[in-house]
Amino acid sequence: MAKNIKISPSRVSAYKVLSEVLMTGAYSNIALTKHLASIKIEADRRLCTNIVHGVIKKINKLEYVLSNLSNTPVNELDERVKISLYIGLYQIIYLNKIPEYALVNDSVNLVKMFVGKKASGFVNGILRNALRKKHELKEIEFSDFFDIMYYEYGFKRALSEKLLLSYSKEELIEYAKYSILPPNVTLRVNKLKTDREELKNRFKEKGFEVRDTFVPEGIEVLSHLNVTLLEEYKKGLFSIQDCAGMVVAHSLDVKEDMKVLDMCAAPGGKSMHTSELMNNSGDIISCDIYTKKLEIMNFRMKQLGINNIMTKKLDGTVFNEGYVNKFDRIICDVPCSGLGVIRRKPEILIYYSNEKIEELKKVQRQILENGIKYLKKGGVLIYSTCTINKEENEDIVYSILKEHEDIKLNEINLPFEFDYDKAKAKEGILNINGDKNNIDSFFIAKLTKI
Repeated sequence: MAKNIKISPSRVSAYKVLSEVLMTGAYSNIALTKHLASIKIEADRRLCTNIVHGVIKKINKLEYVLSNLSNTPVNELDERVKISLYIGLYQIIYLNKIPEYALVNDSVNLVKMFVGKKASGFVNGILRNALRKKHELKEIEFSDFFDIMYYEYGFKRALSEKLLLSYSKEELIEYAKYSILPPNVTLRVNKLKTDREELKNRFKEKGFEVRDTFVPEGIEVLSHLNVTLLEEYKKGLFSIQDCAGMVVAHSLDVKEDMKVLDMCAAPGGKSMHTSELMNNSGDIISCDIYTKKLEIMNFRMKQLGINNIMTKKLDGTVFNEGYVNKFDRIICDVPCSGLGVIRRKPEILIYYSNEKIEELKKVQRQILENGIKYLKKGGVLIYSTCTINKEENEDIVYSILKEHEDIKLNEINLPFEFDYDKAKAKEGILNINGDKNNIDSFFIAKLTKI
């Protein structure tokens, strides 16, 4: 690696994040959190995040552009060189206020730093050519539906074909447009320590712009800032959680002193929200298969002042005889394809495959089967996912209902208003459309044992 090369910290960090995501399969949100910590200036943090999300969301289009600019086939290029080029091409095509000399020089220097001087001339030539053709590149359009979904929004044909079984082309285009927008930052007020008005006032005193969400303990942050650095976060006055996730605990219809099981808990937002709704009473067992995630949960619970949750390293797919008929409420927020949170984790689209969906469906079904066995008679179980794929949602639930006569759907009653199908909610099914509510997309089914 070359030394003494000056590059914008935002582009260096963007390169490191993209390398981890595209070359090792890391999650962009986790990699961003790690690398943004070294960037002190908020404008640089925003540029880094913009470049990372933009490159991932537009990677198919960028590859198409690169294939038309390079005499060397794209699949023969060094992955590290391609990442440097994607960073430069994204800024040329999609960002208007970046000085051209800066973006070219930084991409060239990224190659010198992380690859070697030999490839820098190639990168310089490609980007100079792209600048000459900038207006032409900005005007590239596609007419075929599957091409639009793939090149403009990142949806593979196999995924688009699968979703077309449940949605119209118009609905998918609208959702795809929404999925490339920047995600919003929403906080859940910890009512064990404060209330919404008090926390809003603290933000406003610091000069930050915030507003209420439809969930009564939610606050949307409109200012650009890293909320985890705030004193209020470290003191446990709030957690970071999207409104769609908050709806899960409200759908559970939990009461104080109940016994609750969260079968796939990490990072713990739904468990901790449930604890807050129970006023820190009763008993919650929060399970996950990753020790490190449970340790992070335990640390966060101390900050929030929560003491009614016990974390356990358990696999939800493995039947636990000791849990049979033990719980009043159960949360089955199962692993899924994540198609409802593409705004936050755009790499989901890169690694999507129909084969992975089939594997996930087996896991989802097994977790739900076990959860039903753990539920007391008269108890409530919430099955939820953050995907819009009905194979992982309604199809799983309805197939389970056919096989369990003692399980039925139960009406979902929510103490707040937003845009959802109230008739379906009365039947026990809630599809949260992110693009209609400016939140993540979620699926919730409320089941009860009779």
